[in-house]
Formats: sequence, C-alpha cells, structure tokens
Amino acid sequence: MIKLLKCYTKPFVLTILGPDCSENIDDCVPEDICNNGTCQDKLNDYACNCYKGFEGDNCETEIDECDRYQPCQFGSMCKDLIGDYDCECKTFNGKLYAGKNCSFELTACQNNMCQNGSTCKANLINETEGTQEYECLCADGFTGRYCNISTIMSFKHGSQVTADISSDGDVKVAFQFRTTLLDTVLYSWESRDSISKHFLTVELKDGHLMLGYHKNSSSLMSEVILSGIKVNDALWKSVMVDVSMPSLAITISLTGSACTKSLGCEISVIGHQSVSPNYVSYFGSMPTQNLLQTVSNVSFIGCMQDITINETRLHLGMDSAEQTFKDLQEGCPREEQCFPNSCSRNGDCIDLWDSYKCDCYRPHLGTICNESKSL
Repeated sequence: MIKLLKCYTKPFVLTILGPDCSENIDDCVPEDICNNGTCQDKLNDYACNCYKGFEGDNCETEIDECDRYQPCQFGSMCKDLIGDYDCECKTFNGKLYAGKNCSFELTACQNNMCQNGSTCKANLINETEGTQEYECLCADGFTGRYCNISTIMSFKHGSQVTADISSDGDVKVAFQFRTTLLDTVLYSWESRDSISKHFLTVELKDGHLMLGYHKNSSSLMSEVILSGIKVNDALWKSVMVDVSMPSLAITISLTGSACTKSLGCEISVIGHQSVSPNYVSYFGSMPTQNLLQTVSNVSFIGCMQDITINETRLHLGMDSAEQTFKDLQEGCPREEQCFPNSCSRNGDCIDLWDSYKCDCYRPHLGTICNESKSL
C-alpha cells in the first residue's frame, strides 16, 4: 500500500502537492490578485510586477506623480495620469513657458514679423535640442506667413471670383461678406456633369440668408430661407457651406455673434443623388444663363473676405489656373449712401451699397422725390 505524504513548507500550510511533494501550488490565484500588474508564482509566495504608475504588494495603489514629484514649474498646473503627468503651462511673470515640465521659456515671438493685427504664437519644436519657432494667427481679412496679404475684395456690378474644384470627397467653403442689398446672389455652385447638372446658390432674399437649389436640369428652383435674422446691415457676416459627397447633402451655416440658437442659423438639404466630382463655383457675378436660374437674379455688390475652399484661402495675388478674379478691387471702401435729405424727406432711401434709390411717398415723384403730381 502506497502511503500518501502531506507536504508542507512551513507548519500547517499546505503549499506543495503530489505523491512525492514535487508539485508547487499556484499562489497567483485569483487571476487578478495583482490588480494592476502581472503575478509571478513563488514557493509558498507570489510577487506582483506592477504596471507603470502603480505600486503596493498587490499593485493596488496608483502613484500620483504630481504629488510625489511636483514636476510642473513656473506656476503651471499638474494633471495626474496613469504612469505619467501632464503640465498645463501658463504665462508666468510675463514669460511664456512650454515643455514637459513647463520649464522651457518660449522667446520665438520676440522681434516677430506678424502684421495687420495678427497674433504671434510661439511653438516648441524640440525641447532636447532647444528649437522653437513662431506662427502668425491672422486677423479676419488677411493671410500669408506673416498675415501680410489682404483677402478683402470689393465687388461692383459684374465682379466675379471663379473657382474650379475637383474633389471626390466633401467640400467646405467659407467666406465673409458685407452688403446692404436686400436681394442678391452671394455664391453659386454648378456641377460639370452634363446629365444631372446640379446647381445651388447662397443668396439673400429680403435680407435673409437663403439656400436655393435644383437638380436634373429642372427649371424649378427650391429654396429654404434662414428667417431668424437679416444680414444686409453692412456689417461683416460669416457663412460656411458644406457639401457632402456623393449624396449631395448640403448645409449652410451663419456663424459669429449675430447668430444665436434661438434664431436658428443652419439650413440643410439632402439631394440623395450622386454628383460629379468636378464643378465650378462663383462668388459674386456669374454667367448670365446661371444668374437667370437664381431666385434674386441680382449680382452681388459689396465686399467679401477670407474666401476659403477646402482650407485654401483666396486672395487677388494668387497665381493659379483654378481661380480667376474679374473686376475686383483690394480692400473695402464704403461710403454711407442714405442721409435724412437724400429723398427730399418725401420718400424712403434704399441703400444699394455704392448708390441709392428713393421709394417716394405719393404724390411725390422723381429720382430724389422732389417733384409732385397733382391728384
């Protein structure tokens, strides 16, 4: 008869099994005995190899590197991470710092060349090598490395920006405008697909932003009006146009301080049809056959700036076959058109940006309502 042995490594603790006490019991049970680490079985014992950022017999304690090392310098805020930390650098005593511990002073903006009210932003390139550089964050109406190029364009009757675009993906168009016209075309988009011939416009109708569109060569123009706010007050307004391919989902958004949630500042339509990736965009005027398809039938008069197509910002000095500029003037000269006596106090003065017309009260007549007709 075989006699079974009871195996012990210390009194009354069973740690080894087998008829000859050769099998070691796995002490790494349960599997998560080392909360945040890996378990190494030993004879009647185990050891936890903790993951980075943890400590304790069972790796149960997360190390707060911010509290233990206090690494962030010059008034920066420390955020504890798992096995790491992050310093939120701040300006300290008039100096800007960056780097892992916010200990590297940024001086790249000293003697910078940023122009036209732009903001200089210093960037750390390599902390070990001590390299840094700066970039100019341009104010509205300017572009270029040093914000030295104006994007402001003055449109008169017939002025036009044309942009040919080929894209299989989504297209984003943004621009700012100012005008006093009640009804006018700001922007139009036409597919070069001779079959579907999709066409859309961003217009003003009675001073409100409007999206007009039609497809499949239909002569009927559908329109959706953003009725919350009038935008023909001669102040700068910002518009974004998103065209999603291939379903032709179109969204136009009015952005900036003039827009509030209660007024509603976005229009969306979905064409549900594939469209050619090749199309042409017009800002301001356009070919007569296109203008006749719009709702207002009126070319834009006013100013635009920061016309941007897929992150490319347009300006009059561009040398590109994809964009053309016609009858445009740099800058935005503007003179008030309507004064109390413009219509001889016998009618309402209508500001047409670079001219005006009078809507005379009866029985007054004439260009400036200074004539009368007996009833």
